[in-house]
Amino acid sequence: MPLLNYTTRVDSQRTASEIMAILAKHRAKQILTEYGPNGEVSGLAFMVQKGDRDLAFRLPVRTAACLQTMRQDYAYEMIAGQGFLQLKEG
Repeated sequence: MPLLNYTTRVDSQRTASEIMAILAKHRAKQILTEYGPNGEVSGLAFMVQKGDRDLAFRLPVRTAACLQTMRQDYAYEMIAGQGFLQLKEG
């Protein structure tokens, strides 16, 4: 499955800030930014209240998995000549 908008020139910190602003607007109770060993954003975690329950979510940055998907997409495009391979019925 191809990734949507997988290329960007937007800094990861700016993207994280925009996501945090949206979460705050929608009344997130807690927002946590996780950083990798080189100081890059490696994930976000947040908590929202639904009724009388607190729900926790974590949005990790999985660059290795994204790169693998992009490589597979590229390989499929090369094999098919253009576009993605379509499965034959029957």
